[in-house]
Amino acid sequence: MTEPKNDLHRLRLAIMTTQATMAAHMGVPLRTYEDLETGKSTLRPIHLNAARWACVSIQSAGLAGRATLPDDVFGPIIEAGFEWRLAEWGP
Repeated sequence: MTEPKNDLHRLRLAIMTTQATMAAHMGVPLRTYEDLETGKSTLRPIHLNAARWACVSIQSAGLAGRATLPDDVFGPIIEAGFEWRLAEWGP
């Protein structure tokens, strides 16, 4: 398997999708995505947040080559649901 260049690349490899699909679901041009993934442009937290949401979007659309989301994407979703249930039903 290819060694990830950065967290953005790692997320894309984890769900087994293309740069074009990831860029489209992040809402950035393909060239911008390529520059972020290769390190030509600075990767900022907002890009990683967009990439995590893109993973969810790609997965829910059935476009991911893998059936599971990366832990750093899936974990916060589960935690948010748990916190919502606690707020809704009380401790």
